[in-house]
Order: sequence, then structure tokens, then C-alpha cells
Amino acid sequence: MTGNPRFTFFAVLTVLFPLVLALGIVLIPVVRNYADHELAETAAAKSKRWFWGHLLSAIGFGLGIVVSAAVNLYLLWSINRFWAGFGLLLMIVGGTAQMFGLGADGIGPLAVRRAGGSAKLFFDGSRVWVTGTFIAGSILFSLGQIIMVILIGNWEFFLPAMTITMLVAATLFSLSTAVPSGYGLYVTAVTAFIIYLPLAGLFWQLATI
Repeated sequence: MTGNPRFTFFAVLTVLFPLVLALGIVLIPVVRNYADHELAETAAAKSKRWFWGHLLSAIGFGLGIVVSAAVNLYLLWSINRFWAGFGLLLMIVGGTAQMFGLGADGIGPLAVRRAGGSAKLFFDGSRVWVTGTFIAGSILFSLGQIIMVILIGNWEFFLPAMTITMLVAATLFSLSTAVPSGYGLYVTAVTAFIIYLPLAGLFWQLATI
């Protein structure tokens, strides 16, 4: 497993995940209260930031799926195949749902506005479908992420303090979607760095042994 040049590629991907995700989140105009669809309509009026922010965030979660596959299949598979496989499945399904939700939320209101309607109509009608899909995806992705961090801790890849920090971050990552405000996404971005930068360092270390 050690000394494999593919680990350099994995290290780069693992850094890109939180970076791209954070860039997308920062670009999305903040909606202070998701329940206020007029605020959401005002935010969506900044169409370029709204579109590119959601697109980059969706790409970020796509990278997250690839990174989760690398971690679970190349680092954790030999430790516990069942939990590594189950955690990976949760992250694939959850990450895909998040990409789907972000895509719909990013394009839907802009398409309605272009057709001459009010973006508020989209937010009024899509709350259960789009928001529900994103939250469900976030829960599944986060559960898989927590399983991944627990397996990493059991194998002692990192010092206990680092593992605990990553586990707390993974928990906060899951809770951030329950925040009814766009500011919750910033918690998602910060916790992603806390979880994945150490993993990128681990992949880099394996690549240089």
C-alpha cells in the first residue's frame, strides 16, 4: 500500500474537496433565514454568484464521493470491509443526493426568473423536494463520514486528539444542515477542512515513503 504514486493523486483530490466546496459556499449569496422565501428570491437575483456557487458546491460533493472511495477502499478496506463498504455506500448515496439538491436549487429559481416568473414561486413549491433531498443527502453523507473517522481512529492513523477533533468536526458537519440559515453552510466548509486536510497529509505521507 505504501509508496504508491497514486497516493499523490489522492492527496491532491483530498485537498481539492474542501477547497472547491468552500469556494462554492462563499460564492452563494447568504440567505439569513431559509423560511423567508423573499430573502431567497433576493439572493437568487444575484444570478451569476447563485449559479456558480451552487455548481462549485455540487462539484465539491462530487469530489467528496471520490475522496471517500479512496479513503475507504485504499486505507480502511483491509481493516473492516463491512463498515468501510457501508460507510462508502452512505457517502455515495448522500453525496449524490446533495449534488442533485444543489443543482436543482442553483438552476431552478434562475430558470423560473428567465421564464418571466418570480423565483419565490420556485422556493414556495420546492421546499420539501429540494431542501428535503439535500438534508437527507447530508445526513447520509455525514453518517458515512462519521463511520470513516471512527475506523480511522480505531486503526490509529492519527494521534487520539486529532481523531477526536475530526470526529467532532464530522458531527458538526452533519448538524450544520439543521441550521435554518445560509450561515450553516460556513460550518460545513470549516469542518470539511478539519476532516480532510489531515487525510490529505496522510495520503501525501504514504506517497513519499
